[in-house]
Amino acid sequence: MPHLTQAYKDYISSPSWIKLKNQRLKLDKYVCQACFKKKATQVHHVTYKRLFHELMDDLVSVCFPCHKLITRANRKKKPLSINT
Repeated sequence: MPHLTQAYKDYISSPSWIKLKNQRLKLDKYVCQACFKKKATQVHHVTYKRLFHELMDDLVSVCFPCHKLITRANRKKKPLSINT
């Protein structure tokens, strides 16, 4: 995950990101793609390779608790298994 630079903070508040985020959520029918139980309200970057120019496959819809778990696991560089 990139450090939360001002450019990144500005980007995730931008109309272009909001549009992309809403497209991903709609594609996933607002269902968390990690637990498949809760409503997805956030979009996680699977990769930051194309940050600021993401493809739809670079993103996944998640609920807040799963996003938190994924982020924590990524920071520790451990594989994540969600069995909730």
